[in-house]
Amino acid sequence: MLRPLSFRSLHVFGLAACLFAMTGCVDLQSSAAGFSLGGPSGTAAESLRLARLLRDNDRLAAAADIYATMDKKGELGPREVLEYASVSGAIHPPQDALPLYVRAEQQLSSDGRTLGADERLAVCLGIGRGRLALNQLDDAVASFNCALAVDEANIAALNGLGVALTAQGHLADGNQTLTRALDLDPSNVAVQNNLALGKLAAGDSKGAIALLNTEEARANPTLVLNLALAYLLQGNEAQARRALEANFSNIKTAGLVKSLQQLAGRLRAGQRNPAVFLAASLRPLSLETQP
Repeated sequence: MLRPLSFRSLHVFGLAACLFAMTGCVDLQSSAAGFSLGGPSGTAAESLRLARLLRDNDRLAAAADIYATMDKKGELGPREVLEYASVSGAIHPPQDALPLYVRAEQQLSSDGRTLGADERLAVCLGIGRGRLALNQLDDAVASFNCALAVDEANIAALNGLGVALTAQGHLADGNQTLTRALDLDPSNVAVQNNLALGKLAAGDSKGAIALLNTEEARANPTLVLNLALAYLLQGNEAQARRALEANFSNIKTAGLVKSLQQLAGRLRAGQRNPAVFLAASLRPLSLETQP
C-alpha cells in the first residue's frame, strides 16, 4: 500500500519521463566529476570549485546557476561545458540541455581531438535523451548506439534505445533491448515501465499486466496508473478501479478512471501506434485529492 500522495498531478506512462527523471537514469555527474580544470583561474576557478562542491552535494540548481553565470562570461572550457550540461540535464527537461551537450561535443572534438570514453558516454547519452524528447527518433537511436559502443551494458542507453525503437514501431527490437536492460537490472523501475508500455503498444495487455501487477511495481505511482490503463485497454474497468483504490486511498478515483478511459480511447483511436504512446506520455493527469 502506498503512503498518502501529496502531489496534484502525475504523468501517466512515464515513457519519456522515466528516461530523464525516474530512478534508473544514468548519473552523468559522475562522468564529469573527474574532469580537470580547463583554464579558468583566480575568481573563475573559485566559482568553478563552488559549482562542483554544490553539484557533489546535490545542490544542482545552485550549481547550475554558477555554471550559467560563468558560461555567460566565457569562463568555461570544453570539459566544464560538459559538466554544465550534465548538471542542467539533471534538473531541466532533456531538450533544454541538448544545446549544451552539442556544444560540448563540438568543443571537445575541435582540432581533431578524440573524446575520452567518459566524455563520449556523457555526450551521447545527453544528446540521445534530448533527441528523444524532441521525437527525433533516428538521431536518438544513433546517439544511444553511440553510448552503447562505449559501454554495451549501460542501462540508461539500453533504456533509451528501447524506447526510441518502440516509438519507431520496431516493437520486437524495442522489447528485446528493454528485456536485456531489465535482465541486467531487474529492480529498475524505468525499464520495467517502458517494457510494459512496449507490450501495451504491441497489444499485449496481459504481458504488460504481468510486469506491472507485482508488489514492487505497485509501490510506484506511475506504474500503478499504467497498470490501471492496461486493465482498461483489456476492457476490465472493475479491476482498474480496484488497482487505483488499493493504492491511491486519498485520491478521488472516479475522476482518475475517467481520465484514464479518455486516454485509453485516444490510444485505441491511434490503433496503439507507438508514437501515440510516446506523445501521450508527456500529458499529465490531474489527481484530485479526497477532502
